[in-house]
Amino acid sequence: MDGYISHLSLDFIQYYKDVKIVPFYLPPHSTHHLQPLDRCLFSILKKAYSNKVDEYILKGITGITRAYFLEIYGQI
Repeated sequence: MDGYISHLSLDFIQYYKDVKIVPFYLPPHSTHHLQPLDRCLFSILKKAYSNKVDEYILKGITGITRAYFLEIYGQI
């Protein structure tokens, strides 16, 4: 969580509980340094997706449509 005021409303907190989300609080003005998902999970996904797109480019496919995106994403 980033401290945005709507994330702290009682309705939103109840929603967290209802769907079993555990909020993770990051200190103010530090997310650009921490970015926990960007540094682990999404960086791996981004690299794998980029490699697959490169394979498609080598096959002569230069426009990644929604269908290609879903196809590529399904291969990762």
